[in-house]
Amino acid sequence: MCIRDRSKDVEYIVKCSYLEIYQEMIVDLLNPQGESLHIREDMKKGVYVENLIEETVESGKELLDLLNRGKVNRHVGATAMNKESSRSHSVFTLHLESRHKRDGVVNILSSRFHIIDLAGSERQKLTNAVGERLKEAGKINRSLLALGNVINSIVSVHQGKSRHIHYRDSKLTFLLKDSLGGNSRTVVIANIAQSALSLGETLSTLNFAKRVKLIKNKVVVNEDTAGTVLLLQQEIKRLKSEIVSLKAGNLIEPVKYERKSEAEKLLKSAIELREEDAKMYGELSKERENLLEMLRKSVKRCQCERARPMY
Repeated sequence: MCIRDRSKDVEYIVKCSYLEIYQEMIVDLLNPQGESLHIREDMKKGVYVENLIEETVESGKELLDLLNRGKVNRHVGATAMNKESSRSHSVFTLHLESRHKRDGVVNILSSRFHIIDLAGSERQKLTNAVGERLKEAGKINRSLLALGNVINSIVSVHQGKSRHIHYRDSKLTFLLKDSLGGNSRTVVIANIAQSALSLGETLSTLNFAKRVKLIKNKVVVNEDTAGTVLLLQQEIKRLKSEIVSLKAGNLIEPVKYERKSEAEKLLKSAIELREEDAKMYGELSKERENLLEMLRKSVKRCQCERARPMY
């Protein structure tokens, strides 16, 4: 199913998914009875959740119905501070894609909108959380701490310092890897309370938002082209035949400007895609080397401790 714009020969596809991170487990809110899902990383797709349901919508009403359907399945619980406290982080994702077909070439533009609801940090003294509620609060605070550390590391890297960014310290930071330090724009809406009892949480929230604001990402359009290779091969074949004709002294028809412009655009797109793949490979190689270096240091430390004499 897709939305068509007949005047421009463009079709649009809108897909939605809804998940929550509950006690470091990923739950599909559109299929809450399913098993815990896993995060994967791919060179082209980036970070994604395997087997997460994506449903196609064609109107704002269908999108809101989907959002409300998943919202019912979220983990909530009562504490001394909130009767319906969120016990998990939720991520509602819209995947937008447009396809414009022209002269046998399909130009594809894509984008993802992550709408994230972070569970607030909690102090046991104020919430009086015990048992399962206390365990949930511990997981929430740990993931928020990992998120704060990742943001601090990203800001340090942008300031020219050498830092390893620990995206894999929690499911939340790994899932938001592209949103925080990748090809994205990030907006934070900070909820604060006017009560003096919440002064500590208010300051902490505002400081968190301030650190996020320091992140400077470089955004580029997610653009791909289908049929590019075949069209370029045809263009190369045509140019070769023109060269042969010129050498033979035969007259040829002048190349239309539109065809030249289209070929140049496609060639530029292919070169940019190759450069982007090379850049991503370099970043992954660097991260792999950092992990190997950390592993070597850990092994060396263990060997030193074993070699230490016992008294």
